Amino acid sequence: MACSDQTLRLIRLYLGRLSHTLNGVNLIQRKTFTNFRTIERTVRCASRTTCPSLQSVAKAVSMSPRSLQRLLTQQGTSFSQVLEGSRRQRAVKLLVREDLSISEIARMLGYSDPSNFGRAVRKWTGQTPRQWRASLLRDRRQGIAHRMS
Repeated sequence: MACSDQTLRLIRLYLGRLSHTLNGVNLIQRKTFTNFRTIERTVRCASRTTCPSLQSVAKAVSMSPRSLQRLLTQQGTSFSQVLEGSRRQRAVKLLVREDLSISEIARMLGYSDPSNFGRAVRKWTGQTPRQWRASLLRDRRQGIAHRMS
């Protein structure tokens, strides 16, 4: 897995401290919240360098793959939805970098083929990756222009 052991320990420590601040939440809900956040962060961290598998994420959060699936189902989601959400967030950050081609971005996000990335972007936005990039850059420039005026 791409995340270092130290990174995972820091994530677990942070989540442990966060769980202590959740007043009025019973122990089971607190544990579920902590596990879900850990899972999201682990997927996000791992997806920076590779496409994480259900098994690798389950191992990183000290759960069996089946328990991980059960937890995600209880939260109203699935592993593929968490992975897709992570990829979408990262896609936004990468698409505003004009020095990267669409093909490079697709590869960085773990898509085996740029056309698969294109289909995912059209599913998310109804636009091609180039159109979405243009829209993001336009919004970014307008935001910068608004702050400067």
